[in-house]
Amino acid sequence: MAIGSWFRILINPGETFSEEEDNAGIGGIFVNIFLANIIASFVFLSVFIIPLITFMMPNLGDILPVLNGFMTGFIGFLILIAIAVVISIILSLIELFIRSLILFSISKLLGGLGDFIAQTYMMSIIQASSIIIYLLIAFPLFLIYALGDVSDILTSAEGIVEVVTLIASLIMGFYYLYITIVMLEEVHEFSTLKSILTLVISIAIIVAGVIIIFISSPTLSTIVSMIISSIQTNLPVEEFGLMEYTGPEYNFFIKYPENWMVDETSEGVIFYSGDDAALAVRARKKVGDMSLMGVSKIMGVERTYKLQKIPYEMISQGKIKLNGREAYQIITIATIDTQKAKTKEIFIVEDGNAYAITYSAKLEPIDIYSRYESKIEECINSFATGSKVGIAQVNTTQISAPDVEIHQTVSTSDFSYELYLPKDYSPDIPYPLIICLSPGGNGKEFRDSVYPVTNERGYILVGSNDFRNNAGSNVFLPRIYGTLDDVKSKFNIDENRIYACGFSGGGMGTYVISYFKPRYFRGLIVNSGGIHANLYNREMLEQMGVEKVVLICGRNDNVVTCEHMRNDEKWLNSAGIETRIIEFDGGHQIAPADAYMEAINWLDN
Repeated sequence: MAIGSWFRILINPGETFSEEEDNAGIGGIFVNIFLANIIASFVFLSVFIIPLITFMMPNLGDILPVLNGFMTGFIGFLILIAIAVVISIILSLIELFIRSLILFSISKLLGGLGDFIAQTYMMSIIQASSIIIYLLIAFPLFLIYALGDVSDILTSAEGIVEVVTLIASLIMGFYYLYITIVMLEEVHEFSTLKSILTLVISIAIIVAGVIIIFISSPTLSTIVSMIISSIQTNLPVEEFGLMEYTGPEYNFFIKYPENWMVDETSEGVIFYSGDDAALAVRARKKVGDMSLMGVSKIMGVERTYKLQKIPYEMISQGKIKLNGREAYQIITIATIDTQKAKTKEIFIVEDGNAYAITYSAKLEPIDIYSRYESKIEECINSFATGSKVGIAQVNTTQISAPDVEIHQTVSTSDFSYELYLPKDYSPDIPYPLIICLSPGGNGKEFRDSVYPVTNERGYILVGSNDFRNNAGSNVFLPRIYGTLDDVKSKFNIDENRIYACGFSGGGMGTYVISYFKPRYFRGLIVNSGGIHANLYNREMLEQMGVEKVVLICGRNDNVVTCEHMRNDEKWLNSAGIETRIIEFDGGHQIAPADAYMEAINWLDN
């Protein structure tokens, strides 16, 4: 009898498999799986449904309702069993044949002599046996789950029974692996070692296959994440208060949910909810009067989306008021893998520092964003900076007559530059300022070509050591603007005559620093450099607010050709910017002093 073999393999698996060889066939496979699943379905459902019917039984005083209720419940019970049996049988057969096919393929590769049907039949005995044995092991636990509400004794024993069930299940799991090894020895005439090897390889293939299917199937991973997230999200939301946080290094104050984790960073602070929501405040020092839109370009998450090629949708952007101060708000929805996250960013410039307040949370498949939205709005509205939070301000009193040499290297943790004063410098006279950018971060490169001109024309020359090719704008912009603020705080600068110049990548950099600091620079000198690829847009070029641009090119330059710069001239003219091209005999190099003299004379005319 089929059922007898389920239990005999537990006592003497080798003898049982030997006896069952004559019964091997497709019919036997279906019988084993059918019987095991129908028994399991009946027992499992009975444990939960029969007590339910019993407890809801009407009083025996009215026999007709009792019979009607019993028959209705019994018929529904049978239908439920039938559905469960059909589903479990189909799934069990599919799983059995897949496992058997993998095991059989490995066995054949290792020289197995058995046939597929015989092996699958033996595996059906093992599977049927394991279904019943695991059901018996778990039966006490099922009983506690079903009757725990009416028995305090059963409820108190739940923890112990769970541990015992787990241990017994693990022991039987290893024992069934041993039985499978014995089966391979009988069916394929393998040695024990070869049987173990076959089983290990097959298990590894099955595990790898499951992982690959899970990873490659967005539906599966989404379902799992939905289940996990829904468990958290559907928990009752407790009311929580707000805590206060002060960041003395960056002069800001903000409230945050009291049950959120706090992580201080080099740029500010991040608050985490524990369920895929976060509130962050990041700061940049010494950005001067950079525009709010410029700050958003440097500090906003949109830049990360573009760099990492993350699909996103711009929901809204524009100026807002935050507690009476000017601010810029951007709301985006990004798709990461199969999930959507919503992000609100608010940018502020105050006291020479830039701040980005960011709230981000999962939106789909589970809406975490809306769960905290009202509380986060309260937190954002609490944001304050500088003297408003009682933090001492940095002394920025202007130094009217510094004791410096004609050339000086200035280097701090915030910026580094080469300073060149005209020889007749006097603190009583306002001087025009020109800052130059080198592609290699060497501010001294402009000494031979530009300083002779600025010295004669009465300009202060600054060569930045912070800009270099491939440096991120979030790195070099704050340092260059910090340089400008430092120079202006120490020297008498004519703020209507501030210029930027640069060679090669530094020339491209002049467009960038102008774009993020609109109407700050009166003009630019671009030596063998092109417009930044992201700025080939008339409106963006207009936003720079510069009046004039000089384009200097070497006639033999094959890197940034004169033709390329003539094309840039058309773009600049379309934005209403006056432009002049100066050509010199040479290649891709810093132009000679006479070219810079012509450029500065034209800019200052």
